[in-house]
Amino acid sequence: MSTKAALWRGVKIALGIAPVAVLVFDNVGSIAAIKGRSMQPTFNANGFSSDHVWVNKLGIGYHNHTRGDIVAVRLSFRYHNMLNLQRSPDEPNKLYVKRMIALPGDRVRTLDSDVIQIPDGHCWIEGDNYRRSKDSNTFGPVCHFCINVS
Repeated sequence: MSTKAALWRGVKIALGIAPVAVLVFDNVGSIAAIKGRSMQPTFNANGFSSDHVWVNKLGIGYHNHTRGDIVAVRLSFRYHNMLNLQRSPDEPNKLYVKRMIALPGDRVRTLDSDVIQIPDGHCWIEGDNYRRSKDSNTFGPVCHFCINVS
């Protein structure tokens, strides 16, 4: 087989695999690196390396989550501006991995000792290591549409 034929065969295989890979990564799940200290000791217990996890995108949907679930949430400035929220995350579109603490109707005590009732369509997320976590204590209740994976 000539080099040109082998190259063309490789391109055809790649073009056949690419749509399947995109479908899997967008709808089923993927492997992601968890960085930072906000979820210690659950993830990155030693603080120097990243843990890798399977992110299940089949479980997307607010009704599937319960208190204690670990979820990934993407908060964008567009979302915050659209709802006229006063506090926005420092890094737009960053994926936050946190633990679901409260669901709609629950009452939570913030780190500032305020008591907040979670509105419909929202949840409260926190990192396991509250001293190093940007979470609902920073940006408030999170809209269920922001939950990307579990």
